Amino acid sequence: MDPKYFVGIAVAIVMGWFAVGIIYNLRRGDAILKWMQGGLPKLGERTTFRWLGSSVAELKIGQAKKPFRQLDVLVFLAPRDVPWLWVFAALRGRRDTLIFRGQLGAQPKVDLELVDPRT
Repeated sequence: MDPKYFVGIAVAIVMGWFAVGIIYNLRRGDAILKWMQGGLPKLGERTTFRWLGSSVAELKIGQAKKPFRQLDVLVFLAPRDVPWLWVFAALRGRRDTLIFRGQLGAQPKVDLELVDPRT
């Protein structure tokens, strides 16, 4: 058989995986954002949203309510669109992650760190 045939099949598989992975991540991201939508007005008034890639989204809350001056939420999704990165991330135990970064209006009186006990 011609090697071009195998290359064509490999390209079709990778492209198909890429398309399915992006669609899944977009749907997963939309589900997370809909889940967060009820609580965002309690954090601030104006929110801007943008995708930073196929597996990272950013929400910026510019007019955050006290005690925050500004609040950013990053949504890191598992890299399901690239097969070898997804396998590597799965082997390392990487899952979808929410990161909250805030700038406080005043210096905090107490230091607090939240850690997921499953990690």
